[in-house]
Amino acid sequence: FDFDRVARPMSLSSICDEYISQREVSHLYVAALRRTVRKAAVYGIHSSCQLTPEAVNGWLESLRVSGVCAVTRSNERRLLLTLWRYAVDAGYCTTNPAQVRRIKVVKKPPRAWSRQTLLGLLDAAEQDGRRVSNRYPHVRWCDVLPVWIAVAFETGMRLGDLLALRAESIRNGCVVIVASKTGKAEVKALSNYALTGVARLLSKSPDNTVFRWCVPRRRAMVKWKQWLQEQGIDGSSKFLRRSSFTYTELKRPGTAHRFANHSDPSLVWQHYIDRTLLMPPEGPDPLR
Repeated sequence: FDFDRVARPMSLSSICDEYISQREVSHLYVAALRRTVRKAAVYGIHSSCQLTPEAVNGWLESLRVSGVCAVTRSNERRLLLTLWRYAVDAGYCTTNPAQVRRIKVVKKPPRAWSRQTLLGLLDAAEQDGRRVSNRYPHVRWCDVLPVWIAVAFETGMRLGDLLALRAESIRNGCVVIVASKTGKAEVKALSNYALTGVARLLSKSPDNTVFRWCVPRRRAMVKWKQWLQEQGIDGSSKFLRRSSFTYTELKRPGTAHRFANHSDPSLVWQHYIDRTLLMPPEGPDPLR
């Protein structure tokens, strides 16, 4: 144990940078860690010497008072404790991360879109003739959104993987990728409708990406939020992934976890499958 390092506490941002430099992590995880560091700094936790149960509990309480939901507070707690444990192991802090209050998260049953809702969204997307951006005035949302819906539903891909999709990811009528979050190889078949739309977008793409060249991450998130509000539909683009796994389970019971590439079958039921869309639902026969 290096006591000289204990005598020289390190800033939380530097601890974060050092932690990241020693690991192979996704850019989204890096962004989440740095966002947590910034939020803690706003409260007044800037250095490893300020990592105490009292300070961290006070920060978590301030998040609760400001209206931050339990899921977000639980995630912030987990990320800060990760950096705190690293600081202790590296000798930047002597206070162990103990007695930090747990955040009780109520897990609501997953919700997905019904097939009727999905078809309605697809019809609306095919009729949206507005320009995607001033940079590409010849590209309309009716060129992009229907393809996005089809690919996301047929593959269950996450937003980041959709944006990273490239020409070389399409082979023999399938999407072939390594999922950015899990590092697992995935091969998913695409319909002729999706393949035709992908080919049309790639013919216009200057960098061989399917979506990102005209719809970067920020624009995609803003568009989905605004567009779903216009359609009067609750949810977000994440519902496409949930619907994908739900209807896979409905079509072939017991296969959704393999389609999702999950080693633990319970995960799709906890986070993705909408039981109300499964026929018949679990339970006894009605009395009347």
